[in-house]
Amino acid sequence: MRSAAAILFTSFAVMLMLAVPFSTVSADTTEGEEHWEQAHYAYRVTYNTATVGTEYQSQITGVYKDGNIAAGTVKETPISHDDKWNYNPGSWTWSSVTGLGPFNMFYAAISTGQEDDEAITTAKGRVAYILDPADLSKAVLGKNIRESTKLPDGTLGKYNIMLVIPTVYWYSDSAGNLYISDTKDNPNIPAGVRDQMKAYGHTAWVSPSEPERVYPYLAIGVYEAYKDNTYGIMSKTGVKPDVTWRLSDYRLGLSGSNSGIQGTSTYQLMNYYEWTLYKILAQTVMQSKDVQKTVGDGPVGYARNTTGNGDASGPYSSSGTIIGTDAAFGKLFLENTWGSLHEWIDNAWSGNKKH
Repeated sequence: MRSAAAILFTSFAVMLMLAVPFSTVSADTTEGEEHWEQAHYAYRVTYNTATVGTEYQSQITGVYKDGNIAAGTVKETPISHDDKWNYNPGSWTWSSVTGLGPFNMFYAAISTGQEDDEAITTAKGRVAYILDPADLSKAVLGKNIRESTKLPDGTLGKYNIMLVIPTVYWYSDSAGNLYISDTKDNPNIPAGVRDQMKAYGHTAWVSPSEPERVYPYLAIGVYEAYKDNTYGIMSKTGVKPDVTWRLSDYRLGLSGSNSGIQGTSTYQLMNYYEWTLYKILAQTVMQSKDVQKTVGDGPVGYARNTTGNGDASGPYSSSGTIIGTDAAFGKLFLENTWGSLHEWIDNAWSGNKKH
């Protein structure tokens, strides 16, 4: 989730994270199990700069492993301003059948413990629905749902709407290559690189005896977070994000979010490695560091936009430049991660131009 805080006339948005255990979903039919068939992948990403028209831009080349990684197919940038959905080729495609997208990511409604007869489970902190990436008001997997189905009005407001990312390992070598894979044992990654790959964004301290647990899933709030008096800090659609708390207030506010949560999952503020993971995945897909050029400006001159403006617009979309109105949004997997509000990043330190 992401929440916002106003301090010294500056607004800060805070991402909240949930490490979701795989037992969140119990698919007991063949159709349900098909939703979880995740493909192995390996990417080598390189950065360079070039003049595009009259502008000097940073460009990113992502090599997707179809055969040998050295001879992998270079995918084209998926953005096309003429058609913002279902145009992206190959490895960037999202499915409205399985819900899966690049890096095996998917959108999910995470239970807050409220009753819902159609949910996979109502246990707090577990996945209640797998959502349709083209339209988050629809589910592709529920208790009795096996195809994209519009949920009853008001259903999404009960849940934390989150982007779930299966474990991602990465390593950047001295030559400037960034390697990304779903496993550090992928034979298509050079052996010397595989030994160095870590799942930085999915690793958390649990106890002195388990200082580096690697979680199978990490969930990031799709929206800037909202303070709910009953359910704590939420990633909730259709509300105004909060801009009144300090960073310490958000940490304390998580007690309501985590109270009664099931399993080993817990909500936390987004930290440096988790933000870096989001940046890596987003830039690899966009093949650019400038998302405003590839996706759109997003909110300009109006910070507290109502969440969910991009729910029905797919993972890569924006309203275009609509200055000073609540209707503006930009979405690259997550909503309004540029423009809009500044972001709090927890467990980060910066000094002497180093971090």
